[in-house]
Amino acid sequence: MRAPDRPAEAVNRRTWSRSRAVDTYQQLDGWLDAGERTALTMVADEVRGGAVLDLGIGAGRTTSLMRLLTPAERYIGVDWSPEMVAACRRRHPDLDVREGDARDLSGLSPGHFGLVLFSYNGIDNLGHDDRGRVFRETHRVLRPGGLFVYCTFNLLGPAFGQRPWEVRSAKGRHRGRAAASFVARLPRNLPRYRRMYVNWWRNRRLTERHETWAVGPIAGQEFGLLQHFTTIEAEQAALADAGLVLVAVVTSDGRVVSEHDTHDSPWLHVVARDDTSQASVPQAPNDGSA
Repeated sequence: MRAPDRPAEAVNRRTWSRSRAVDTYQQLDGWLDAGERTALTMVADEVRGGAVLDLGIGAGRTTSLMRLLTPAERYIGVDWSPEMVAACRRRHPDLDVREGDARDLSGLSPGHFGLVLFSYNGIDNLGHDDRGRVFRETHRVLRPGGLFVYCTFNLLGPAFGQRPWEVRSAKGRHRGRAAASFVARLPRNLPRYRRMYVNWWRNRRLTERHETWAVGPIAGQEFGLLQHFTTIEAEQAALADAGLVLVAVVTSDGRVVSEHDTHDSPWLHVVARDDTSQASVPQAPNDGSA
């Protein structure tokens, strides 16, 4: 029997079970952003053809990407949402897609996977303490020297603390024109704006802010999600506690960075390794191709 959800986790599970969220994720295809492409290209040659565990698969966007790296029989996809798993199975009926929890991978063999992927901030649906459980389980199922690539919200970036009334102009667009467009579309978008305000007001009470991590609502899914935010320093320590070593951090626009270069990136793509003592650090690609 599954343990009772923590308050933030319960909020996230409700949101991911809704048809609007599933429909949105069924429309996703290809790379999340340049950072995901860079991070996965860094490890592609090393993990190609090996066993891949894809956590938080949603409706199957990354499933399509992982099929470029490994044969179907060496792929396993996992998600905690029954609705997302059903959508992914419809999209990829020939693959092993399971309902499960990244905090408990006891049904999977230890030391088996060359790559574990947890994309699109999937790990951030969990609480702070539960991240350590995910890291330990990942360490257990990775083969010696195996790689862990995951995406996590950046506490130093622009996504933390967003509020629904903040009208942000599109890149390169005049703020006045953006505001005018907002007003013109207001009647059509009013139901969505109402949901945003209601969700934000309800979920903001669960916000936590600490020195190197936080939990708070995000604009995605109409402020219906409470996500974990972190820093490179915090991730390095948490990974080390689980027997993993951080080897690279990539911003959403594809730059390999240090802590002080991340302030414009809403999330970070982290590359970690089970054991670097006998394995080299992946290098950033020159041509961006996997």
